[in-house]
Amino acid sequence: FAHHFLVICIMALDLIAGSFGGVAQVIAGHPLDTVKVRLQTQSSTNPKYKGMFDCIRTTIKEEGVMGLYKGVQSPLVGVSALNAVVFFAYGQGQNFFRESPDQQLTLAQITYAGTFAGFAVSFVEGPVDLFKAKMQVQTGSEGQKAAADGKPVQHYRSVSHAGSSIFKTYGIRGVYQGIVPTLWRDVPSNARYFLAYEGTKRA
Repeated sequence: FAHHFLVICIMALDLIAGSFGGVAQVIAGHPLDTVKVRLQTQSSTNPKYKGMFDCIRTTIKEEGVMGLYKGVQSPLVGVSALNAVVFFAYGQGQNFFRESPDQQLTLAQITYAGTFAGFAVSFVEGPVDLFKAKMQVQTGSEGQKAAADGKPVQHYRSVSHAGSSIFKTYGIRGVYQGIVPTLWRDVPSNARYFLAYEGTKRA
């Protein structure tokens, strides 16, 4: 019992530390992520922004500093869930191979456990990224942009409104738009992450 309690405490501390670190990372990195998404999604024939600094300057001028933080609620809320899913799935992956609590897994088994963690977290991170991106591409002081025919495109008031609207219109398939590329990104990256982490500890 004492061993299992210690393991739970360590996992809880890892989750809390990871969540605080994730929040700090989101706050620091979200403005540049917004700029990246806007540059990636703007028209190639008639671009609105000349480059990164022009995008930052234009966004602040039209929407204020908070324009750079559009959609930030999604990763802020999601970071704890992402950490919880990653570490829980990784732990379950380890338990699948572990025959006793004190057994040291091989690096190959660690990689398989990390692969499972990446697969599981993709189904949380996919919607988080989608809702964030839907908010980030809404430009202008009113949060709207003109479509090719001159009509306003769908305007989302918040991340939760974006999520509910997408689900209402497109169903669960709409919520998981882009899940295949997300899997291709998260599965190998988490496998390599846990392999590198455990391999470094043992070196």
